[in-house]
Amino acid sequence: MPTFSIVVPTYNHATYLPRALDSVLAQQSTDWELIVVDDGSTDDTPQVLEPYRCRAQIIHTANRGAPAARNTGIAAAAGQYIVLLDADDRLLPGAIGAFAWGLALRPGADLVGAAYASIAENGRRKPRRPPAITGHREADFCNCISGAIEFQNGAVAVRRAVYSRVKYPESIRTLDDVVFFAWLVATDDYVVVDEIVVEKFAHPGRLRDDYRGVVNDGLRASALLFDPRRLPVEFMAYEPTFRARQLLTLFRAHYRRREFRVANACFLSAWRADWRQAVRWPYLRKALRSLPFGWDKRCAVESDQREAARAYPPEAAARDHSGEPHAGEPTAVPGQR
Repeated sequence: MPTFSIVVPTYNHATYLPRALDSVLAQQSTDWELIVVDDGSTDDTPQVLEPYRCRAQIIHTANRGAPAARNTGIAAAAGQYIVLLDADDRLLPGAIGAFAWGLALRPGADLVGAAYASIAENGRRKPRRPPAITGHREADFCNCISGAIEFQNGAVAVRRAVYSRVKYPESIRTLDDVVFFAWLVATDDYVVVDEIVVEKFAHPGRLRDDYRGVVNDGLRASALLFDPRRLPVEFMAYEPTFRARQLLTLFRAHYRRREFRVANACFLSAWRADWRQAVRWPYLRKALRSLPFGWDKRCAVESDQREAARAYPPEAAARDHSGEPHAGEPTAVPGQR
């Protein structure tokens, strides 16, 4: 049985997939298995995968979204720890060795985090520091939901046993990893190593830049994360902070599309939720720039209601709080360590 299972979910990423898979095959450590989940791709992904069948377990499914593809790959894994690698990214050769070193530092850890590098479309490489954990669970959770601590797929290894009680939420197609890692920081044991293990590439059409996904899932993610059945009660007070972050993400998405009235309404709503998030200069600067183009304080409350209804409709709220969890979501709050 391998120590690590590397799971690569993919959908219509035939152009980038060989880079990701070749980076797994180039690992200096051999203590791993490779699982690829083709989430119903309609491009040349099946043909691209053929040469890798001798080195990887390949699973083809109907298209259900990235969270479902991740959960499918995890269910098929045999390793003690799962590394989820996005199909458009690249593991560095020492990645598995770095995760193993983290486990040597803290045997039995549920999560091992590491640093990553972002690669812009022009090829510029920017190293990103590893998550700056404090060791105090409540402080780390607050930093996680505010963005001060950032766990990224490819730069995290999670104990497989964790997935027996908590999975990626399948009722949203974006932000599922944000919700998942916040759950783990709130309830599980984690360690961080100061080594870059993955390069994450910017390109047109990547999921993390999906405007419609951001709009549809932003506030829904907040409702999922702060479900009282799933988080210890002491963490519920941080819901306004996380909601402010999602509203600011909506603000930025609308701002980039020059939809200034809705953008500014989202900014005002974020300010009311947690002004400390709104005064961050990247957001405040955009809000000030958009002042002449549609600042209308009166539409803020209307926007709150409109965005909440669109991102988290009443029928979804009733389903989420009916006592029946969505597929891929935990059924109870895990025990505190």
